[in-house]
Amino acid sequence: MIIDQLKNAHLYYGMSKKIATALKFLEENNLSRMNSGRYAVDGDDIFTLFQSYMTKEVQECKWEVHRRYIDVQFILQGREKMGYAGLEKMEVIQDYDEETDVAFLEGEGDFFNVTSGYFVIFEPDDVHMPGIAADTSEPVKKFVVKIKI
Repeated sequence: MIIDQLKNAHLYYGMSKKIATALKFLEENNLSRMNSGRYAVDGDDIFTLFQSYMTKEVQECKWEVHRRYIDVQFILQGREKMGYAGLEKMEVIQDYDEETDVAFLEGEGDFFNVTSGYFVIFEPDDVHMPGIAADTSEPVKKFVVKIKI
């Protein structure tokens, strides 16, 4: 897992060409003018989901993990708490679904706040829980760039 400000995205270009493409998409587009939905960046290899929602209590959120895609989650507006845990600390409660590329888990993890202008990169073994209210429920606008591995 990596967390940083978008202004520092260039520091992570060397991780892979696809991660560089995803981060450049976030840097080079006027994201505030986009509507919620799915946008192709590089076909099915890299696409983004622009989401607008209200954050929820931690009890309403789920631990999740992916196999086929890396997540780059960028907070455009608002703030939310996210959870992070290693896969070895978790127990599967809903088996992996190939179509949606997600399994749901339960267990203990660590939490941190993410505010507008920051991104988080979750690799496939990084169990994460997004969408949690930092203090009280608030509106969030977020881009989740999915990078096929």
